[in-house]
Amino acid sequence: MGRLTYMHDGKWCINGVNGKLTGDNQANYWGEAVDQLAAYENTRMEPCDYNTMRAAMEQCEEAKKQLSELIHIVGATGINRIQELAQADKTGRLEVLPCKIGDWVYALWDVPTEYKYVIYCAEVKEIRHSVRNCRATTTYRLEPIEYRGRIKEYRDDDFGKTVFLTNEEAEAALRKEKRE
Repeated sequence: MGRLTYMHDGKWCINGVNGKLTGDNQANYWGEAVDQLAAYENTRMEPCDYNTMRAAMEQCEEAKKQLSELIHIVGATGINRIQELAQADKTGRLEVLPCKIGDWVYALWDVPTEYKYVIYCAEVKEIRHSVRNCRATTTYRLEPIEYRGRIKEYRDDDFGKTVFLTNEEAEAALRKEKRE
């Protein structure tokens, strides 16, 4: 599609019928709306280009937020510490635990009921790291709220299977277990 606007005597004008500039077909309209249309036409972009540009600008805005958060984290932690952690991760010496001592988790405990498991909310009382046969293992000692003093141990690979960070995850696993 051709231009809808043209410059005449220093003002943007709208072309007349069929975009022709000659004879009785020429109609000169100007004002803010015509100036905005001319500015749009000067970009030589189609409407679909604007949608792409808007999506790119939204991605840039999200990246800006993430970069701002990263700068805050680096400032609070220190670049040397972050480099140390990155190197430890790169060489396989860094482990990120799913929880810490004092957190509440939801565990499927095997109890004598018609179903195999019951969900208990439990406090993480202790986290132990050990190495056996060249394999590192992390053990979590959990104490259920309902039965203080009774401790049960779970390993790191139990998270997502029988130990969960939310009650919803535990309930979904229990429903799955009941179906099987």
